Amino acid sequence: YNKRTPKEIELEFLLPFPNQAYPLCQIHGYIDQTYDWGLVDLKTNGRRPLNSVLDHDAQFIVYDWAFNEIFNYKPRDVIWHHLRTGEYFYSNVVGNLDDAVRLVELILDAEITGMYDRTVGDPCRICPHRKVCLGRED
Repeated sequence: YNKRTPKEIELEFLLPFPNQAYPLCQIHGYIDQTYDWGLVDLKTNGRRPLNSVLDHDAQFIVYDWAFNEIFNYKPRDVIWHHLRTGEYFYSNVVGNLDDAVRLVELILDAEITGMYDRTVGDPCRICPHRKVCLGRED
């Protein structure tokens, strides 16, 4: 923390997505740290990310977009700070806003129809819908 001082900590945003003229929804989020040059997302995950995954990460695509909407310029750096190891992973955010728009459209369609794609994995352990989704408690 002594290496740099954030411009904002826990910057909250609520923005029409993907634009004010034709919003699909409102995106509400918090960017952990913002600087004049970009943003840092603090993570406590046990696993370190692959840069190829970060470059297409929906959260980083949205943070990149939100930063641009709030400050009127694109961030130079978008950083995933792995707190367990102190490592910094720089994302190139090569996924584009269209990818995030398609994801939001899928979520909105699923909400209307009640039909969600099921991806079974570790998060199922704590999901409150596991009994209905998987047909069992465990």
